[in-house]
Amino acid sequence: MTVIIFLLILSILILIHEFGHFIVAKKAGVKVEEFALGFPPRLISKKIGETRYSINALPIGGYVRLFGEDMPTETENHRSFFAQSLPVKLAVALAGAFMNVVLGIIAFTVLYANIGIPTSETNYPVILAVNPDSPAHKANLKALDRIIKIGDREVKTDKEVKDAVVFYAGKQVQITVDRTPLTLLSNLFVQKSAREVVSVWATPRANPEAGQGPLGIAIDTIPVTQTTFYPFLEMVVKASGRGVSDSIEFTRQILFGLGNMVKNLVVQKQVPEDVSGPVGIYQIVNVVAKTGWLPLLSLLGVLSLNLAVINALPFPGLDGARALFVIIHGATGRKIAPAVERNIHYAGIVLLILLVLLISIRDVARLFG
Repeated sequence: MTVIIFLLILSILILIHEFGHFIVAKKAGVKVEEFALGFPPRLISKKIGETRYSINALPIGGYVRLFGEDMPTETENHRSFFAQSLPVKLAVALAGAFMNVVLGIIAFTVLYANIGIPTSETNYPVILAVNPDSPAHKANLKALDRIIKIGDREVKTDKEVKDAVVFYAGKQVQITVDRTPLTLLSNLFVQKSAREVVSVWATPRANPEAGQGPLGIAIDTIPVTQTTFYPFLEMVVKASGRGVSDSIEFTRQILFGLGNMVKNLVVQKQVPEDVSGPVGIYQIVNVVAKTGWLPLLSLLGVLSLNLAVINALPFPGLDGARALFVIIHGATGRKIAPAVERNIHYAGIVLLILLVLLISIRDVARLFG
């Protein structure tokens, strides 16, 4: 099932991106020769009008092939991409990234329309994991339980929990937890329903196993977000605003992360541990898919913004580099020879493929390590 979800997410991201190039080119009167999802060999292909639509075997990208993309043409010159004005070329080049930004905003808007608008945030000591056969496990404590009270002690941080557990070591004690369902998003723990408070009895160990602690839990103080629902029209406006603001914030974080990645590559000659390739993204999808469709929607928004930012970078082979060549032409009045520009893009694509392979090898090694 994870494979299907992963391929579906990947297909949506690529389809939206390439649709951006496609629709802007069509509106500008440029002849689109092929709209393809994936890379050859072709699996399914059908020509409708002047455009061939293809589904290819390698689902790791896609492309829109434009008439006269790199060279002047002898016929229908007005329909060729090469002959278009600089603003049209720039719009076509960046339309894919723009559509991915739009998809990110839509994803977050739909997300907040379903979970509510964040209105407050409270720090809780949250159980992250429960060790098997531990006092916590026997007492039916669960991951994501928020501990409110231990005995007669109210607790608001993980340190207060640890101190209280040590105080009651060897004694049976009542533990009160908030078990209200949480939605785990890319940047939030969201609590949107009425509170569900339960109490259990446990006996913390006086002499616990090494690394487990008296209760046998991993715990941390984590901010939990409470949300509010509004009348329909107000909800649409607020959800849209939150979708835009989240997209801006994630874009800022992505740019910051890319800056750190470049710094690590140049200075330390290594890719940061938190950078993932297709294998790593598949692993993330595998984990998130088990938590529900709303976290998947949040992940889709984040991945779409990542794709937008990366494609807009002025690196050879990416849309940003094509836009940069257009800008250089407009600023200097001189166009780089088509063959030279094409070779620069090919070299960039080779470097990108090598980088993705290196990251994927590391992700596989981490998976089986």
